[in-house]
Amino acid sequence: MTDYQTFCFFEKILTFEFDLATVDKLVEFTLANIEKHSGKKRSMRKGQQLRELNTNQEFLSILGPGLKSIYQAAPAWLEGHKEGGLREKKITFLLTDAWINHSPPGAYNKIHIHPGANISGVIYLQAPENCGNISFVNPYSYFCAAEDTYTVVPKKGMGLLFNSRLPHYVDVNHSEEDRISMAFNMRFTDLPLKLG
Repeated sequence: MTDYQTFCFFEKILTFEFDLATVDKLVEFTLANIEKHSGKKRSMRKGQQLRELNTNQEFLSILGPGLKSIYQAAPAWLEGHKEGGLREKKITFLLTDAWINHSPPGAYNKIHIHPGANISGVIYLQAPENCGNISFVNPYSYFCAAEDTYTVVPKKGMGLLFNSRLPHYVDVNHSEEDRISMAFNMRFTDLPLKLG
């Protein structure tokens, strides 16, 4: 099931459900690999990231069953969006990269965007209470008297899709447990989609 919110600042945040069996396997993968394969951290502070997972065969085999929910949610995100000229064409969505954020207590993400993509997303693999909300910043505050941010409280198995150019940040993890999420980028393409 998917659900979305459209805001006065003309952006859409779509929520979808991700396969919980895949979530649990991705948590196991993260805990087994975070120390030895931690990559360059970009917006993250006081946490670690597993980067360049689109070339990691173990990760891709675990993610495989969950890809369907991502690829089913993407057209719903596009429907009625301001990128709408694309909906007249046969658009395929291609997942171009993915990474895992391992955020222990005290970790957070500074405000950032995802350049080089059309749609970005996050899936919450482990999200204890008070682990840090994600907030999307109104990029059109000069145009519309709306809230400055829209905030989502993370829940295990929840996925979000949003415009890659939409500024966002993640609050400090105030829980006593790790927050673990998988982030990804997608591009529009007219090439046929191949999942396997």
